[in-house]
Amino acid sequence: MKLSLKSQILIPFIALIILTSIALIGSVLFAIHNTINEQAEEALYTGKRVFERLMSERGSHLVTSSEILVSDFGFKAAIASADANTILSALKNYQKRINVDVMMIHRLDGRLISTTGTGDQTTYDLKKDIIFSVKENGSTLTTLLINNSAYQVAILPVMAPTAIAWATIGVSIDYLFANELKTLTDLDISFSGSDANNRELFHISTLASIVSIEKQQPESKMLQVQTAEKEEYLSLPIVITANNEHTIRAYVYSSLSDAYAQYTPLKWQILIISLFALLFSIIGALLISKNIARPIVFFAKAARKISDGDYNKETSKSVQNSQEMLELEESFKKMQTGIAERELKILHQAYYDNLTGLPNRS
Repeated sequence: MKLSLKSQILIPFIALIILTSIALIGSVLFAIHNTINEQAEEALYTGKRVFERLMSERGSHLVTSSEILVSDFGFKAAIASADANTILSALKNYQKRINVDVMMIHRLDGRLISTTGTGDQTTYDLKKDIIFSVKENGSTLTTLLINNSAYQVAILPVMAPTAIAWATIGVSIDYLFANELKTLTDLDISFSGSDANNRELFHISTLASIVSIEKQQPESKMLQVQTAEKEEYLSLPIVITANNEHTIRAYVYSSLSDAYAQYTPLKWQILIISLFALLFSIIGALLISKNIARPIVFFAKAARKISDGDYNKETSKSVQNSQEMLELEESFKKMQTGIAERELKILHQAYYDNLTGLPNRS
């Protein structure tokens, strides 16, 4: 079935408007999505810098406290006594004074002498690579996994006058620390440790349980995660320490769900404006197609009258909308008049003699 001229004009016009509207809305939503992700990434990198700065300050405080501790004559005397109870009493006393979470004394070969910790902490020995680092640098600042808990520690030699033991002072990387970081950065934080087989050893987080992790592009180093409440987050992993036995990481999270929610009113505004624009565009298309098709319909009806032999009746005046149509209508009327005159002449010649003007046929 052939479509009318009006339909042939209207359908492509409306289709073009709809496609343009979809492309416009899609490009706006895509731009919003990119903006949200860029802002989230910027917030995460800022959070990472804050975390690293705070870890550095905690480390500096630990080193300073350790230097004061190992230079104290009473502490040296307690260590030199080699009495476990005397050493433990000294450690607990200093632990209260400098407000740390764990203190340990090790022999020069790394075996544990005494600790303020409990459980598996009472059997924690220093690894050879750590002892080597302390010997080479005079001290070391690192992160240890003790009893499936992470501690940021400073390790220094106890000199009397040569090294007689290794002193370890540490603060816990725990939920309180995560909350402190969240307060400073307004980002959620988590800490996790895994062994060489990627088996999780501990996990601390200000977030609810994460049920899915989707890796982003490798160059972005970002992870997109989802919680049990279906909230989406963008996460940046930070390696705190990694060795052959375990890896400890921190993760900072920026909520994508909250960011998308802030743009929801804007999305509705864009959608409503687009619908109104589409409606008015369709109305405009209807008017335009009608104005274009109306003169052609007029001339089509007039042509049918002429084909039926109706030459004498004047065509009704069309609703003109341009100078060109006025000229076309005038030319059409002249053509109609000319055809009528020629047909009359032919009929006259058929029934009347050209010389006498008398009828020559009955």
